[in-house]
Amino acid sequence: MNKRALVTGGSAGLGAALVAELLAEGLEVISIDRDQPAGETPGLHHLQADLSNISALRELLAALVDGDPFEVVVLNAGISAVGAFEEIDPKQLDKVLAVNLLAPMELTRLLVTKQMVAKGGSLIFVGSLSNRLGYPGAAVYAATKQGLESFAASLRKTGAYRVLLVLPGPLDTEHARRYAPLGSKGRKRQSPSVLARRVVSRRHRPGTVYGTVAQALVGLLGIAAPSLMTSLMRRGLFTKLRAAPSITDERT
Repeated sequence: MNKRALVTGGSAGLGAALVAELLAEGLEVISIDRDQPAGETPGLHHLQADLSNISALRELLAALVDGDPFEVVVLNAGISAVGAFEEIDPKQLDKVLAVNLLAPMELTRLLVTKQMVAKGGSLIFVGSLSNRLGYPGAAVYAATKQGLESFAASLRKTGAYRVLLVLPGPLDTEHARRYAPLGSKGRKRQSPSVLARRVVSRRHRPGTVYGTVAQALVGLLGIAAPSLMTSLMRRGLFTKLRAAPSITDERT
């Protein structure tokens, strides 16, 4: 039996780094992404799809039913919309909601009902440190990631699968640079390869993975002292994001 993994958003950023780590572990990987990766990689198969189209997901997964169940499923794909909440086109907000929350929920439901997750397999959900802090200037993004965290926590309670939640802070990716405040240099952003290595090594143990120890502490402070963390982050991030021109992912 071939050990298989499924990764959404596997063509770039953290998704591509996770794909590389899973391939290095000897798994055959299927990546679902709207963008075609450059070149061909042994063991990697790509399905091109727009994950904002929730009604098309059943047909998308039909092509995977004949293979072995997945040992690892990584729900990683995500988009954002930055700017003052009231100024963002509602259609773009709907797409953020669909890609970040509705698609992973529906994909999980379809995979489970079609018995496409191996017994004792791992479900890995990529959330965000914004779950702990709130995110003025990217409110819908934060809301979808909080919803994803709650969904993952509920699945973990069933004990049927190993459920791992990943809460990255700022990563050194094109996506992060696109939505960062104007003038942000990104010197403190984490390498996606480093985080991917940690996630894949933890795939057999349920729980939560933060990007770094410092980010874990920030996340805990966001819960224990939300007013303090909001005050500290308002000038450096929140005010800049809210004042910035709206940025949306119009390709989806």
